Amino acid sequence: MEQPNQENFETGVTTFNPEYLRSNFEKSRIPLDLSFASLYSSFENDVSRVENLKERFAQQESNDETGMIGESLVFARIQEGVLGTGITARATSLYDDFFHGADIVIESKAKQQRDPIISSIDVTISQQAFGVNQRSKFESEGVVNEVGLEKKLQRVVKHIKTIANFSPEKAIELSAWLQSGGLAQPRTSNNQKYFDDAERLMLLKYYKNPETSDEPDKPHFVMSGPQVVLSIDRAFVNKAITAEQSEKALKDIDTLIQVEVPYAVAVIARHVDELARKMAKERVPSNLFFDMMRASCRAWELTFAGDQNQFRLQKAIQVCQKDPELKKQLQYYQVTLNSLLAVK
Repeated sequence: MEQPNQENFETGVTTFNPEYLRSNFEKSRIPLDLSFASLYSSFENDVSRVENLKERFAQQESNDETGMIGESLVFARIQEGVLGTGITARATSLYDDFFHGADIVIESKAKQQRDPIISSIDVTISQQAFGVNQRSKFESEGVVNEVGLEKKLQRVVKHIKTIANFSPEKAIELSAWLQSGGLAQPRTSNNQKYFDDAERLMLLKYYKNPETSDEPDKPHFVMSGPQVVLSIDRAFVNKAITAEQSEKALKDIDTLIQVEVPYAVAVIARHVDELARKMAKERVPSNLFFDMMRASCRAWELTFAGDQNQFRLQKAIQVCQKDPELKKQLQYYQVTLNSLLAVK
């Protein structure tokens, strides 16, 4: 497939066959391969948990194909340059999809001297994929099964709060344990708490550096970065794979991605900053993981602050203001984000 330049990305995807979109998405997925085996003593167990869930999901008649197509479509549009040619995307590992609620990981393509700044994206089409009784079957597995924008944002807020409430001393101890290869050690009663805390704080467990980094394909975990929840109503997704409506629907999806992703980053960064100020006012000490989260959010703000990105954003906002459906979607998104990420 021809790769479009920044100016003509609107027409970049030339086929909207759902099977093609899904196949293209899966080809980009970070694999749960043996390169992680030496990093995590839990590797075999993690793979087993993923395989068990895949089998159980496959048996559910209510599997939401539209949601899967939505994830694949968002990935394809980002790869085509909808967020600019400086940002690339990959499907997350199935472990992080199931247990950390991350469908897509985006990264800066700029040459990095250290590990790249990344953000995860959770795509929601604002409709639940499983009934209440079906979802309850998976709760004991720890799978992330929140559905709808509000539920997913509540998970984001909870994750930020968990990081912020970590004591500075425990953060240093956990960081030292992680750097010493703690996750490769057998799990015992003595280190159980370290394993549990690391899993709770991680943004992604199974991650590999992109080709643009100084250490391409390096396997490791990621502790910090904004968790973006992208809301695109299923009506837009359905239209995008309908021949007579696809061109307009794709432009609408592009517009929503261009507005929602940088807006979510800005709101999350503001939430983290306000939380930091509140902690300082109440003389609650920060910790290194929270500081890393704050720095990562700021780095993404700076990434989206460039002239080309700002031009793209302002143009997309203008399109939303003129289109009733887009305007309604964006208003719902903005109100929900600002409500749930307000620091009380």
